[in-house]
Amino acid sequence: MLYILSGLQRGDHQGSFGVMEAVKKEFTRRRLEYTESNDVKATIRRCASHDDPLLIPTPLNSLLLPIVEECNKQGVQVIAPNSFLNIGERYRYHCVKGDFYGAVAKVLRGLRRGGKDSPALFGVNTNSQEDVLITDAFMAQNAGMTGAVFCNEGSIRDCFDTFFKQRRQFNAVICVNDYVAISLIENMRRLDPTYLENTFIVSFSNTLLSRLYNMPFTSLAPDMDAIGCAVGDIYKLLKRSRGSYQAITIYVNYKVYERQTTHNCFMDERELPHYESRDVFFPTINTFNEATAYHTDPQVAHLPQVEMFLNKLSKVELSILMMVLRGYSNTHISEELFLSGETVRYHLNKMRAILGSATKEQMRESLKDLIAPRQIEEYLQEIR
Repeated sequence: MLYILSGLQRGDHQGSFGVMEAVKKEFTRRRLEYTESNDVKATIRRCASHDDPLLIPTPLNSLLLPIVEECNKQGVQVIAPNSFLNIGERYRYHCVKGDFYGAVAKVLRGLRRGGKDSPALFGVNTNSQEDVLITDAFMAQNAGMTGAVFCNEGSIRDCFDTFFKQRRQFNAVICVNDYVAISLIENMRRLDPTYLENTFIVSFSNTLLSRLYNMPFTSLAPDMDAIGCAVGDIYKLLKRSRGSYQAITIYVNYKVYERQTTHNCFMDERELPHYESRDVFFPTINTFNEATAYHTDPQVAHLPQVEMFLNKLSKVELSILMMVLRGYSNTHISEELFLSGETVRYHLNKMRAILGSATKEQMRESLKDLIAPRQIEEYLQEIR
């Protein structure tokens, strides 16, 4: 049995949701047993007594490391899709790592192919291990370009203001995540739309749902199917080798979802050797700087809530949302989806509760500039 921890503080975001769904899908396909639990202490005890592994479905940070440490003490094997480099020898766990170096290399090749040879790296939070690793990969492939890295030291707005003054030096921007990409685009639309039209923007993403955004940027998302498969492989190895401990690391590629150009600049699937940095310093090992947390920044505080809203919607509810954004009435939605009026109202009430909107119109107003109905339609066609 694989135990999956849910409800972790600062752990339940779009990335952990995607990992959980991918793992459950893969375990169901392989007919492997799993269960979810939000009781950390009781789950660790059960794992220890039955020799079962534990999945922490979110990147590890200083707040979650005590869980790993307690598992280590009790002999519980931990699997974590940590997405970054080794965080210390005293912690033992098996991990699935996103190949950031290969992803950055793929992006840089694509930008050059599109004639964009002066990229900047925007929104780096030095309190984030993932951001530091992206920066490390960027600098390793752009020697001497320290001036092209723009850090968020507590305010994304300050980061943007610094970048804005120097924007003409760059014809492409790599954002460390979708939140800062959306903030960058919203500010640039207001202050310099011409620059935005002529600039490629690429963003690292934790979920394929970022493709639903009505924003002109290309997304990179970890291959969730590969993550699910990797966790399944690690699980089977652990169950076969009871009592022994050998750290297992599996790398997964990033997929590129290009929607800004028509030239397929980023569709280069060549494999690259995996890259391990020996000099990256991760300041979040022992402390967490609350000031740099995204939920405290007014520029992006609403975006995690929108991500979780999208993640919690069923296919039917995504279809309803698409029609709401197109201005359809409840009657029209009912007729299009062959649902009763009562069923449509039920789903709308559920959706409003998740997003915290008082009315359907308020929900539409809060999302209309952010989510594109056409993107939802294409996404639904892919997952049928």
